[in-house]
Amino acid sequence: MRPAPLLLYDGSCAFCSWWARQILRLDRRRRFRLASLESTTGRELLRASGLPEDFGDSIVLRSPDGRTFTRSGAALRVAHELGWPWRALGVLRAVPRPVRDAAYDAIARRRRRIPPPRHACPVPGEGEGGD
Repeated sequence: MRPAPLLLYDGSCAFCSWWARQILRLDRRRRFRLASLESTTGRELLRASGLPEDFGDSIVLRSPDGRTFTRSGAALRVAHELGWPWRALGVLRAVPRPVRDAAYDAIARRRRRIPPPRHACPVPGEGEGGD
């Protein structure tokens, strides 16, 4: 069995938690494990990756081979792993990283103002890849 990538997200942000649940729902191959940035697992991975513990404006993806991706790089790798049609977002890799990250940062700064759908649960439940 291939090790699973670990995706960290802002568990205190309702919009981010909603997206985490969507990733779990779309992950047909059950490849991802998820944890909040604020969890023990999240803080340990941030430390191991050389990122500050208060790193909260980005998702963080730790690949099975130990590489760490943040911001648009992490988002595009998640889309790739989810398969078709999400894999098609890979064309955005042609956009220079500073431009992609600036767009990511603009959304990240406003994410707490974006309401999740009313039916959204705050965090993944036990046994759903959550920490």
